Amino acid sequence: MIRPDTVPDSKAIRRKRSRQRAAKIALTPEPFVIELGEGRMVEVSAQTTALEALRAAGVPLLASCENGVCGSCECGMFSGQPIHRDSVLSKEARGHRFIPCVSRATGVLKLDL
Repeated sequence: MIRPDTVPDSKAIRRKRSRQRAAKIALTPEPFVIELGEGRMVEVSAQTTALEALRAAGVPLLASCENGVCGSCECGMFSGQPIHRDSVLSKEARGHRFIPCVSRATGVLKLDL
């Protein structure tokens, strides 16, 4: 027989499942759009990085590691909802900086490029 005090309550179970769904969504690459400073839009497919899409659009960006650890491709961010996957930016910098070699976004991300 299961004791009632050892069974997790339904709210705790729903919270855990919600966190698991959010983590899965954050790891699954989705397409998004980068808006450049002059207003040009660059589409980033689910199969490419923002860095690759920007370079293909003719935006000259330097990059060294392309793994999100060196920060050489760091650029300014005006607005949008980034999904930071780098290990370079501080918590404060994540509000206005972006690492295009590994990070992604949802919707439209406006960059200072």
